Amino acid sequence: MNNSLVSVVMPVYNTGELLNESIGNILNQTYTNIELLCVDDASDDALTKDILNGYAEHDDRVKLTFLDENVGAGGARNVGLKKAKGKYILFFDSDDSANYEMIEKMYILSEEHQLDMCVCAAIVVDSDTDGYIGVVIPTNIAGVTDKVFSLDELGIDGLTYWNPAPWNKLIRTEFILENKIEFQEIPSCNDVYFSTLCALNAKKIMYCENGNPLVKYRSGRKNQITENKKVTNLKVVFETLFDRVSSFSEMEKGQVLVEFVHLAESELKYAADSSEKELLYQNVCDYITQHYVKAIAESNKYKIVQSFINNPNSYNWLKDENECNVTLEHIQKKVSKGETIIIWGYGKNGTDLDRLLYEDGNEYEVLIADNKNIMVGGKTKYGSIIISTSEALSGGRYIAATNREIREFLEDQGRVAQERIIKGYK
Repeated sequence: MNNSLVSVVMPVYNTGELLNESIGNILNQTYTNIELLCVDDASDDALTKDILNGYAEHDDRVKLTFLDENVGAGGARNVGLKKAKGKYILFFDSDDSANYEMIEKMYILSEEHQLDMCVCAAIVVDSDTDGYIGVVIPTNIAGVTDKVFSLDELGIDGLTYWNPAPWNKLIRTEFILENKIEFQEIPSCNDVYFSTLCALNAKKIMYCENGNPLVKYRSGRKNQITENKKVTNLKVVFETLFDRVSSFSEMEKGQVLVEFVHLAESELKYAADSSEKELLYQNVCDYITQHYVKAIAESNKYKIVQSFINNPNSYNWLKDENECNVTLEHIQKKVSKGETIIIWGYGKNGTDLDRLLYEDGNEYEVLIADNKNIMVGGKTKYGSIIISTSEALSGGRYIAATNREIREFLEDQGRVAQERIIKGYK
C-alpha cells in the first residue's frame, strides 16, 4: 500500500484534559503517516497550551499554530486547511476520540476507489457523564450506498442522509482546493456550508463500515468552540449556499432546500430565543417559495415543507411537534416498583422515557435495547445499562415500545407476550 500523507486538522479551544485523549487517539492510529495540525483558537487555558506544547516536543508529526484572536471553529479549520500537505484531510475535534483504526480503514477505501469523500458513523455521548446519547449513522440504500455513489443517486433527500459535521469524513485535499470549498467563519453551523458543498461536488462517495461507529463525539461541553450558537447562523449558511448553487441543477437546488428545511426544523424546535426563531421561520418560508421544485413532492420532508407553506405566519405548530411524546402512566399501571423495564428504541421517545424514569427517582431497573446493538454494556447519561436486542427478548421482562413500528415488531410472531409490552408513546 502506498502510504500517502494524511493531514488531521484539529481546532483547539480551552479543551483541557480531554485534549490528551483526542491527540493520543490520533497519534496512536494504526495508520502512522499523518500530520496533526493543531490550531489553538486563542485559548486562555494554560493546561491546554501545556498539553499542546508537550506533544509537539515529543512527536514531530504534531504541528502547532497559536492564533492571537478567537476566530471560531470555522476560521481555525481554514487555517489548518491552508497548511495541510496531505493527500487526504480529516477535520477532528479536540474533545472527541476515534477508533485506532479509523484513519487506516477510511484511507484504504479512499485509495482503493479513488474517493473524493469517505464517511463513517459515530457514537454521541454526554460530555460530562460519557453516557450514551445516540448514534450518527449514514442512511443506507441497498444497492446504492453499499458501493461508490454520488449525491445525485440519492434523490431529493440526499443531503439529509448524514450529519454535516466534518469529524467523520476523510476528504481528498485536492478535491477541496479544486472546488474552492472552505468553512464559513461564523460562530456556529460553519461546517454545514463546507460539508454540503463537498457532498454536492463529490463524484465518488463511500461509507466506511456502514453502521460501525469509528468516532466518539462528545456533546454539550461548556467550552466547545461552537458554544455561542445562534439560530440565525443557519440563515447565513443557506443564504450563501443558495447563491453558490444558483447555476446547479434543479435537483441539486432542491436537495439544498430540503437540507435547509431539515436542519431548520430541528433548530426551531429546540432553540430558546423566540425572536431568532421567528426570523429563521420566516426565512424558511421565503426560501421555500423562492426555490421550490417539483421533486420536493418526493421528499420524506414533504409534509414539513407543506406545513411551512400552510403556516407562513406562525411556527406554533412546531411546539406540538416538540412536546414530550411519552408518559409514565402506562408503566405505573402495569409494572411494580423495583421491577425491570426495558426501553426498546433510543430515539426521542426513548430518551424522554429514560429521563422521566430517572427523574421519578429510579424506582425501576431500567435497561435500554437499541436495535442498532451499539454500545452494549455501556450506559446512557441517566445511568441505564444498554443491552443487546437478543437479551431483551429473553427473560420475560416488561418492554416499553417507543413507537408503533417497534410495538408491531415485538408483537409479530409472539416475540414478546402482549401483556409484557408497554406503550412507550402517546
